[in-house]
Amino acid sequence: MKLTRNQSNPLGVKEQIKRQIKGLIESGSLKAGAPIPPSRDLALTLGVNRNTTWAAYRELTKEGWLSTTTGSGTYVNQMKTTVTC
Repeated sequence: MKLTRNQSNPLGVKEQIKRQIKGLIESGSLKAGAPIPPSRDLALTLGVNRNTTWAAYRELTKEGWLSTTTGSGTYVNQMKTTVTC
């Protein structure tokens, strides 16, 4: 999973992380059950505070995009798709 941080983007880093992860899930690049890097590792990669990545993960979990298991990690959640006619 490759995420980037754009300092000239008017969105905050947390929102950039959330949108990128959602985009990867929606495009099928991240499939249900795929592991997400630990928030600490992603923070080091992006050069941001771990609390920023942790907050993004927490919000994505509340929205149903990710699921977290203590001691096991964070994974892409099985999303329900809706069909519109």
